[in-house]
Amino acid sequence: MDLLPGGFEVEPGNLVPGRSTMSGAEFTEVREDRNVFFTSLTAGGMVEFSYRIKPVCAGSFQVPPVFAECMYDRGFHARAGGGNIEVKPVN
Repeated sequence: MDLLPGGFEVEPGNLVPGRSTMSGAEFTEVREDRNVFFTSLTAGGMVEFSYRIKPVCAGSFQVPPVFAECMYDRGFHARAGGGNIEVKPVN
């Protein structure tokens, strides 16, 4: 699950919901505040998802960490990233 920072949205046409619409994902859900990717991984495996987001307002925002977990084994999970981003108005 990838939570979007406040003040951002997925760039139109960049991320399509549905089955097999993104390389590495079996199913993709696009929501207002997050994107959910369903995929199959083995222990030690890795999948990278890349898409574009755009700011919709100026300000200072926290970027939440990416979070992943197995639907059937809660002991299999990961978290990465996070930080801050500042969007300045264009004069």
